Amino acid sequence: MRLTKEQANIAKFKGSLLVVMAYAGSGKTATLIEYAKANPNIRMLYVAYNRAISEEAQSKFPENVICRTSHQLAHARFRKKYQHKFRQNLSINMVLRELGDNNWKLAKDVIFTLEQYLCSANKHVQVGHTPQADTPESMSVPERRYRGELVAYATSLWEKMKDESNSFPITHDGLLKLYQLSKPDLSIYFGAILFDEAQDANPVTTDFILRQNCKKLFVGDRHQQIYRYRGANNALDAPEMKSATRMYLSNCFRFGPEIAMVANSILHLKNEEVFAVGRGGKGELLSSLPQDQRHFALLGRTVHGVIQAALSLANKDKKIFWVGGIRSYGIGMIADVLRLKEDKTSNIKNVLVQQFSSFHELKRHAQSTENFEVLRAIKLVELPHFAVMLQKLAQQTVEHEYEADYTVSTAHRSKGLEWENVALLNDFPDVFALEGDEYEDELNLLYVAATRAKKSLVINHIVEACMRKLLYYRNKNNP
Repeated sequence: MRLTKEQANIAKFKGSLLVVMAYAGSGKTATLIEYAKANPNIRMLYVAYNRAISEEAQSKFPENVICRTSHQLAHARFRKKYQHKFRQNLSINMVLRELGDNNWKLAKDVIFTLEQYLCSANKHVQVGHTPQADTPESMSVPERRYRGELVAYATSLWEKMKDESNSFPITHDGLLKLYQLSKPDLSIYFGAILFDEAQDANPVTTDFILRQNCKKLFVGDRHQQIYRYRGANNALDAPEMKSATRMYLSNCFRFGPEIAMVANSILHLKNEEVFAVGRGGKGELLSSLPQDQRHFALLGRTVHGVIQAALSLANKDKKIFWVGGIRSYGIGMIADVLRLKEDKTSNIKNVLVQQFSSFHELKRHAQSTENFEVLRAIKLVELPHFAVMLQKLAQQTVEHEYEADYTVSTAHRSKGLEWENVALLNDFPDVFALEGDEYEDELNLLYVAATRAKKSLVINHIVEACMRKLLYYRNKNNP
């Protein structure tokens, strides 16, 4: 392939630490492949964000590169030992049984605390792993006591997870935590590690990769960090990488200058000094969905917004494909909440909804425990004629994207994907009313969603405001 100057500089890099800021659609994988080809005598480990990316990368990289996810590394070491008690996830019912208590909020908070610990770099469960934990000094005595209980319960469950003879299951993240705590020495096998999507790395993974005594290339885009709320950190700026050489991949081949302008309007708000260069084909920015038959991907900020958009499309007899599958948007729970509302309780499958004898009782519970998933379902089922709308939605949903008139997805699920035509829903928050990490995170999510488009992008109100600010800035500085 013909490399850009940026790509060529990365491919011929000979140092031991490199951070690559790779913008959306900038050919980062192709660049890393060229780096691997330029160093055929170095055995390399490419650490991918998920298994699909890992498998695709393995088919493209030369023979001196092994592609794995961090979880695959952990499974190779510990899965056989724990096969008899391995589970994909922990359910609330499992935790309720261990707690000997029917307190759903307590069980939910214990699971959150345990999961935050498993994804952290910490050796032990801490108060900082509990939900919305403040510094101990700012907590009331009852709150401090409650959070102490959460730490104790989560610690107890972790001990049971590790115990091969205990029936309490271990999960993917449990195996990964065991792997990190074992302090693996990957430098025995590899001379270089290529760490992809490093801007959204779990601290547990970042910790053991930083420990390795070999060449390290951290690749990612800090403007695409969208999983901070899950405990992910930006490994590109880890203190251990302070001495690293830093290079950019700013030429974006996915889209042309029109969509690049949208990306740059968001980068400008983040005070980025290096702007994206649209090197793809000519594109277009639209203010609304066109009336022609082009397939569009509709991307929303919230599950609620995506479901409402899908309901509207189904009402117009449009075929719909859901990224991740329709059930991953909580449709099963919504259907069960509707059954409870209609007193059709015999077919309810959701274990939480089964606990309640009336819709009113469930609603009161959801409000008191701030269960946003249930509250979202309640808000939908209270819409007029929702039962008919839900049935229509099921009829219009298709299993394969090529069958669909439209694709729907949350912005988070769209990460790593691309479409010819994308429309942004208007359920994104007003970023100008936010500050701190929340401001940064929402701008990042907006950037991710907008840069999924290759040709056409229907902008929303917030993107339009971002673009106006960039144009104002350019006009002011270039009269």
